[in-house]
Order: sequence, then C-alpha cells, then structure tokens
Amino acid sequence: PLRGSPPLALPDGTDSVVLNIGSSLDPALPAPGSIGVVTVAFEPLPDVAAAIPVRPNLVVVAAAVAAYDGLGGMRRYNEGGVSSSLHTAARRGEWNANTTRGDGARVVVPVLALGKILESIREDVFFLKTDMQGADFDAVSSVDRKLLRRVSFLATETWAENARTYAGVANDLCRDWVPAMERAGFVLVHIAPVFAVPYVSDHAAFAEAFVVHDRCGRDDAVPTQFEYCEADAYWVRDDFMREMRRGDFATFDALSTKLNPKDWPVSDFAGLPRPTCAGPGPRHDGWEAWYEEVDAAAAGLRNLTPHEYNQWRGPWLENAWIARWRDQPKEAFGGRVPVFAQWTDAVFLRGTDDAMDAAMAASVEALKAVMRPDVAYVTLSQHDEGLRVLDAGLAELTNLLVLSAGGSGDVALPLIADGLTLPFDDGGELTAAPFPRKYTFLLCGRATHAVRRRVAAVIAGDPTLDAATVTYFGPAWRTRLNEATYVVAPRGYGRSSFFLYECLAAGALPIYVYDDEPWLPYALPVDVIHIDDLADALRGLLAAPRAPDELKARRLAALAAAPRLTFDGLWADVAAFFRHRGPLRCRPRPGAPRTSPRPLPHAEAP
Repeated sequence: PLRGSPPLALPDGTDSVVLNIGSSLDPALPAPGSIGVVTVAFEPLPDVAAAIPVRPNLVVVAAAVAAYDGLGGMRRYNEGGVSSSLHTAARRGEWNANTTRGDGARVVVPVLALGKILESIREDVFFLKTDMQGADFDAVSSVDRKLLRRVSFLATETWAENARTYAGVANDLCRDWVPAMERAGFVLVHIAPVFAVPYVSDHAAFAEAFVVHDRCGRDDAVPTQFEYCEADAYWVRDDFMREMRRGDFATFDALSTKLNPKDWPVSDFAGLPRPTCAGPGPRHDGWEAWYEEVDAAAAGLRNLTPHEYNQWRGPWLENAWIARWRDQPKEAFGGRVPVFAQWTDAVFLRGTDDAMDAAMAASVEALKAVMRPDVAYVTLSQHDEGLRVLDAGLAELTNLLVLSAGGSGDVALPLIADGLTLPFDDGGELTAAPFPRKYTFLLCGRATHAVRRRVAAVIAGDPTLDAATVTYFGPAWRTRLNEATYVVAPRGYGRSSFFLYECLAAGALPIYVYDDEPWLPYALPVDVIHIDDLADALRGLLAAPRAPDELKARRLAALAAAPRLTFDGLWADVAAFFRHRGPLRCRPRPGAPRTSPRPLPHAEAP
C-alpha cells in the first residue's frame, strides 16, 4: 500500500478496476451494463479533475502519475490543458505555444508512482489505459514485472515514425515499448495513429497502412517526415494469447465486453489469434472468373419471393446479405468467393411450382459442378439445418465457409431480421419496471419442439418454479416483459431463435437454453444454460437472487447490445471478419441438430 496507507476503498460490490492515467475530461468508463467494474481515473490538473462529471462507477484522483512519488511541475499545454505534461514540448507547435491561453504555465501537482498505485488496489485491475503526454513508458516500465502482470490489457500512448513529442523522456514504440513489453510478457495486438504533424488528409488510409506495415521491422522501414506522430498501442498479456491460440476466447471476450470500444477497439485488432477456418486459404488470383462461375450457377436460387413467418415477409437475413454484399469488390471478402443464394426461401418454395423446382435443383447441381476444391468460397445461411436441407453434398463441402444464423455452419451469426428484432424506439419502456418484479420468470410461446417441451415440463413439475413463472402465448408478449425479471428463451427448431434477439432488443434479460451446443456469435448479456441444468439453475436464481443494481446493469447491457444486433450492425462485424478482425470467428462445424426437424416442405420459418 502507498507508504503505509490502507488499500484504496472502492464502492461496495467492486470486483474489477479500469485504471485510467491521464483521463482529462473523458475517462475510460466501463461499458454500459458492466457489473462490479469501477474506473479509477488520475487527472493531474485540479481544475480539470474537478470538472469531470460525478458517476457511481468512477473514482477521480487529482494527481499526476510517473515512476516516482513526490511533487512535480506540470506544464500546461493546449486547449483545456489536454496536452499538459511533466515534460517540456520537444518543439514549438500550435498546441504548445499559445501563451494567451496559458501554454507553458507550470502547476505544482502531487505525483504518485504507478507501481504503488497498483499495490494499493486489491481488486482485479484488468485494464490500464495511459495518456500521460510522454511519461507513459517511464511509468509503466518502472513497475515490477510480477506486479504489472496483474493487468490483463493495456492501452498506451506512444510515439511512432521516429518522431518525438516531449523532450527528455523515452516513449518510442519501437525502441522503448516493444522490447520492454516483450520482456514483461505482453503482446502488441493493434496500433492506431491518433496525432500526426504534418497532418494526414486521408486518416483512414493512413491508419490502415499503419496497422499493416511492420512498424519496427527494419530501420529503413521507419520514415522520419513527421514532426509529431503519436499512436495508441494495445497490448494483451501473453497467457490470454496462448488461450486464444488454442481456440479459447472465453476469458478475453468476457473482459473485452466490460470495456467501451473507444478505449478498447477490439473489432479493429489485427494481431489477435484467429481460429483456422476449414478448407483452403483465401486467394485473390482468379477471383473474378470464379465468382462469375458460381454467381451464374446460383441464379435459380435468387430473385425468389421471400417466405412469410409470423405475418412478416422479409427481407430475411439471406435477402439482406444479397442486397448489401452482391455489388462489393473482391477485397471486401478477404479473398473468399461469395455464393449468393436464398437457401431458406428455396426450402419454403419447394413443391409449389414445377418450373421453379427444376430451376432450383439445377442451380444446386450447377454449383456442385463449378465449385473448385482449391478455392475458398463463402455463403450465408439462415436455416436451422443449414445447406443440408437442400443438398447434403453442398453441406459437406469444406471449402464453402457457411456464415450461419440458424446453427449449422462454420461461423455463428445472430438470428435477426430488422422487421422482427430491430431495437424498439420506446425508450426502454417495455422493460423499465423496477426490480424485483412480480414474477421471476416469463415463459412465452407454445411447446412446439423437444427443448421447449422439456422447459415447460421442468417448470410445471416444480411447484416453486411454477409459482415464480408467468406463462403467455399470443402476439402481445412484449407487454408482459415488465412482469418478470427474466425471460426464458430456449433454442428454436435450430440452435438459435429470433425470440432471443427480440428479447435483447427490448432490454429484457434472456435465459438462453440449449441442448447439444450453444450457438451465439459472441459474448452477450444472457444466461446460457444447458437443458439438463435448467431446473437447478432456475432454483439457484430464486434462492440467491441478483441484486437490483446488478439486474439494472444487465438490462443496460442488453439495450446497449441491441443496435449491434441489426442488419447494419451485423454487416460491420462481417466486414471485420473478412479482414481477420472483430468478434466473429470460425468454429468446428457441428453435426445435424439434435432436435428432429419439421417435415418438408416447410410451412413455417426456421
């Protein structure tokens, strides 16, 4: 602890900490709905620290941080003091030479050693963000290796391109940070330029090139045309990297969801391990010819009338995929050749028109004939049985990567349709009732298949669970959300369900029930329970109910996730996937769903 002082007292219920050094007026706050997470922000300028809005999950300390304890002279720079530093500017610039606003004025401030701050916090400091105007490296490198490894993730401001912002201090990405962080056991996963002089007109292109280029590979690879070039560097502890290389992203994802994308832009990280997708690697040579082959072959599986489900006639996910992606250039698919087909609509239309049946069957055979075994293809399927519902041969092709919302493919997608699952513009009123509520569980819909019948039997067979559950079947189920704390949302005919995402869009707290394996695209604010464990899990929620504040936080997390669970949000994640980034990942292709499918041709949507 700090020179004999007691450990830092944080709000009750705190179990993990975001440590933000140099917060200015915009501290790195936990993501909406994060439970038990508190930000401890250090801002050296007293007037700025006093102006930071008060929040229940934020502790502000008016002090500078460095490699030492004591007092320091903070030089005030830039509008609002945002570039103020314990060090002098390396050269005159518009951000440091305006004496009228007080540039260069010195303010004496207390200085705390970063190592002692870490020692004073008992809770898990899982994220450290530094924006210390040149003092970042000295402070972080002064921390004992074992103590620094209490931190899981770091975001640090560095200097790049052989430029220097402040004098008399080391903070260079290649010369200082990379060697030191390798010794400490941290891996650089992303770099993002944030400030450069001369200014860059096309910042997006500059940032993309910055990430791709080997910044520290060779001396001649580091240009010197910049007076200033600052970049945020993102680091992950090496044991998390080893887990991810084994295909285990659970801990990394769980921690990442506690952070805001502005502070931890995980969707942009190019340096994370990626699970290997089955089949050949993507290629760009010959792409145009291969695309023309499959696009012509699949013609009989397009321009079909979207099917109807629950009085909704689309567009469904496959329709939206075709509309959004069919005119994209080859670069958008990362070298994979897209196959655009209305797989699910074809299932519903099969048997309704002989000529259409013949055209669809011909397209299936043509696809199998033209698809080359050494070319990587990609398609999107909504159906719960995937491509096997049309043709087992297509479903077995390992070089056809299937983005699957229904639960049979290589990459899990959310099962959404903007007409059904789009977030509601109701201000969250559908789920705004205070906690705890009259009932603990809400069970909606009919027991139409095996998992839902088992869920109904579990609840009906236990008088305590039955008394704690309200059941409803009808179109106005959203009006019942305020009556119960949780909504039981079992899988549908496939491994997913629209209902799960409808609940999230409304800000409800779903309990997702699966049988053979869960099918979720990434970490979501839902309880995930195997059907065999459902009775014990529900009894546990009754015996040890979550605190109202935790339930409120989970509801906020659901509402915050909802905009991502739209067509536009999904396409952003798919685009990142094709660039080997973002949360979507390949997984082993599962077998046929355990639940018996409905007889074909289908009369309802999957």
